[in-house]
Order: sequence, then structure tokens, then C-alpha cells
Amino acid sequence: MKPWKFAIPLANWLLRLSLAAYLIIFYWGVLTGFHLGTLTFWVSAVYILFALLLLFGGLASDQSLTVVSALVIFLLSLLMVFLNLDGTFKYDIFPYLFSAVVGFYFVTRGNRS
Repeated sequence: MKPWKFAIPLANWLLRLSLAAYLIIFYWGVLTGFHLGTLTFWVSAVYILFALLLLFGGLASDQSLTVVSALVIFLLSLLMVFLNLDGTFKYDIFPYLFSAVVGFYFVTRGNRS
């Protein structure tokens, strides 16, 4: 069976939507707490902002918004992986790995289908 190349644009949008939905659901509670002095609040704000920009970047004809948004998500996710490593490989880094991988995908692909 051959891959469904006609469905690549749909797959890209589903990946983009699922990352944005995941980040918003995962970080919305922290963001609405409004604890401006904590690192968690600012990480949550950056994740949600750039997840929304990644969605809007898919609608733009220029792919620079998508690439920059994905790069920020990718780098922030890697930072969170390294901050949560304490010498052991634990399950709590997997949410950051998921967003890092999807961010890296859009850094390399942009808006291309």
C-alpha cells in the first residue's frame, strides 16, 4: 500500500492543531493563576503565545512566522527537558519531548506540504 500523499496538508494541520490544543490545555491553568513572579507562569505564557502564532503562521503565505514560532517552541521544550532532568530518565519529560519533536518538524518543514 502506498502512502496517502494527498492527505499531507490535512496531517500538517492536524499536527499543528493538536500541538496548540495540547499546549493551551496543559498550560492554561498556570496562566490563569496570574503568578507573574514565577518561571512557570512565563513559560506557560510563551508556550501559549507561540502555539497560537504557529496556528496563524499556517494561514500566512510567508512561512517565517511558522518557523520562528516552531523554533521557540522547540528550544523552550528542550530547555524544559534539561531543567527536569536530575540524573534519571523520568516520565515527566515526555510532554516536553512531544512538543519539541513537533516544533522541530515545523522548523524543518515550515508551511510546505
